[in-house]
Amino acid sequence: NAALVSQVREIVARVLGVKVDEINDHAHLMLDMGASSLQYFEIVSQIASEFKLDTYTDKEKYRYTVDEFCEYIERYM
Repeated sequence: NAALVSQVREIVARVLGVKVDEINDHAHLMLDMGASSLQYFEIVSQIASEFKLDTYTDKEKYRYTVDEFCEYIERYM
C-alpha cells in the first residue's frame, strides 16, 4: 500500500529531521538511520496515534524498519 508507506515515511522523516526521500524502507531506524531510543519511541507513539493502534498488545518483536511498521499496521488495521 503506497499511501501507507508514504505516511510511515513522513512520520519517520519528521521525527528524525530528515527529508522523506532519505528514508530507506529496509533500513534499521536505530542502526542504519541513527535514531536515538527516544526518537524510536516517538516514532512508535506517532504511528500508534496516527493509525489508532496499540503497538504493545501483541507479543511480537519490536519493529525497526518502515517495512516492518507497515506490515504491522496492515495486519492490525
